[in-house]
Amino acid sequence: MPLQPLAVTLTDWQKRDALKRVREQYQEELTRIEGELVELLTKGQEADLIAAYLGEQAEVKSLRPDPKEVEVRQRRRDHLGQILDRLDAVVKELPAVQAPPPGGGRPGAGGGIRRY
Repeated sequence: MPLQPLAVTLTDWQKRDALKRVREQYQEELTRIEGELVELLTKGQEADLIAAYLGEQAEVKSLRPDPKEVEVRQRRRDHLGQILDRLDAVVKELPAVQAPPPGGGRPGAGGGIRRY
């Protein structure tokens, strides 16, 4: 006898939790990209400062970041910002839910409030 196919339906809580986890991953990537971008832009500013005093020496040119690297990171940063904005909008549209009690609220499962 063939087994029936499995089907899963997410609760509102599970939907929020999944979106929250994905948002955290994108936020971590955004933080990393911004750090790299700040580092590249700082190198560029330092090269400009040194060039103001020494002129465009070969050593100064080598200090400058690759403009393509800066552009790629800037585009990814912008894209991540759009993704985070969209995720925030989607979460606001979801119905409000409260966290399930520990143990799912089942008696004897360590969940819920116990009064002695």
